Amino acid sequence: MDIKIENSIFKDKFNLFFCLLWGLIVFFILLHHEPWGDEVRPLFFCETNSLTETVKIAKGEGHAALWHIILYPFVKLGFNYIAMQIISFLFVFAAVIIIFTKSRFNNLLKIFICYSAGMIYFLPIIARCYCLMPILILLCAICYKDRLTNPFRYSFSLILLSQTHSLLWFFCLVCSCIFLFEKIYENIYNFRLYGWKKCKNQFLQVTLLITLFLVYLFIMIIFFKDVAFNPQIPQSAVYIDFSYSNFINGINIILTESLMNNSFKYIFLSTVIVFLIILFKTDKKIFLITSSSLISGVYFFTKVYTGVRYQKFFIFMLFIIFAIWTIEKQYHLNSKVFSICINLMFLLIFINPFFLKFAIDDLQNQYTNTKDVACYLKNNNVNNEEIASFVIYYPNLLVYNYLYKFSDTNYISTFGLSDEDVKNYKINLLKFVEENPQIKYIIVNNSQEFPELKKDKYNIVLKAPDKRCIPILVLDYPDEFYNIYKKIN
Repeated sequence: MDIKIENSIFKDKFNLFFCLLWGLIVFFILLHHEPWGDEVRPLFFCETNSLTETVKIAKGEGHAALWHIILYPFVKLGFNYIAMQIISFLFVFAAVIIIFTKSRFNNLLKIFICYSAGMIYFLPIIARCYCLMPILILLCAICYKDRLTNPFRYSFSLILLSQTHSLLWFFCLVCSCIFLFEKIYENIYNFRLYGWKKCKNQFLQVTLLITLFLVYLFIMIIFFKDVAFNPQIPQSAVYIDFSYSNFINGINIILTESLMNNSFKYIFLSTVIVFLIILFKTDKKIFLITSSSLISGVYFFTKVYTGVRYQKFFIFMLFIIFAIWTIEKQYHLNSKVFSICINLMFLLIFINPFFLKFAIDDLQNQYTNTKDVACYLKNNNVNNEEIASFVIYYPNLLVYNYLYKFSDTNYISTFGLSDEDVKNYKINLLKFVEENPQIKYIIVNNSQEFPELKKDKYNIVLKAPDKRCIPILVLDYPDEFYNIYKKIN
């Protein structure tokens, strides 16, 4: 595989130009991006809870609390959503700089990776935990080479990566198991050669690593068992069908979510298969890590992540990036085939123009009527004490906190609740309004029918538009659009 690059002024200018170009393009889009509800929920968690409570709440988000912990001090210091956008941008920008300046990839591959829809839009612009993945998986790849001589650095990088998203848990688990097996085997071999006295420190090191791994694994199982392995939750992992037909169905879902046309899908799938075959001949440990992570991810997609998004698809490509960074035997009989295969794989992702629709929507249109709601409340001098809210998503109105911020006591969320719970919450909300005559306004999700608000008592003073500019991936989620009801005097 042709990935070796000699140092030269031309290469430095090449790297500098494409890094700066990436930064300018992404930052320009970022300035015009209106947040999704999923982006704002961590802000709401951090603002309304202690750090301990925020970490506990995060387990229901499908990932650990690393992103929440990073945001927590900024939220408590009074920074708003713009700070979260910049943090997201900087994490991915750091990964782009590392790829252009430190990787041994050829120049085309660098461009295909960094200017793909995932790296230029979905990971840096959609400010969620996904922005942490590129930099952390590159950190794992960098530490992989010296994993046996610097085991704790590699272990720490895997721990951090596992705290980003549940789709990476199995990847981190396989990496950890292989690493521990290598370390134990190395110690046994050295013990036979040199005896106990010379290997005592190494044995203590391995014992500490194994203890750390078992404690961490125990904590992760305890922390997530109520969500990820709960038979009472339909999307729980215990309901995953591990049949061959479900695996094929999962591959089809992933390729569909990658938004490639049919011919591109088959070419892409072929390149992945050829890549894995060559990887098996090149480095069997990396092959085991990559293939097992891809397979487990396919099964999780079919059940746990029914609402798939493009940024989740790009996690699979991060597994591939880890593999091509870490393989040790770079030059072999199939190096040309390997190079063509990898470049073609990322070319098919690079030429997918779908992210342009999102970028154009950000530049030309207002995504939701959230700003309209915030402006209405400001222009009519509405106080927090006069408002009650009934919403599914934690309000992305929080983004416009310079105009209006929800009052915690008057806020009810129906996210993740059953129909019966929703019904009870509606009753409780109406009871709350009756008991608090200062309440004049009720904010309701556009997706929620609310016949309980009788026409002789309430008027809709602001209604969500019938025709909306919604990116195609969220057509089924009108929850971020709001209606405002006002009590009739």
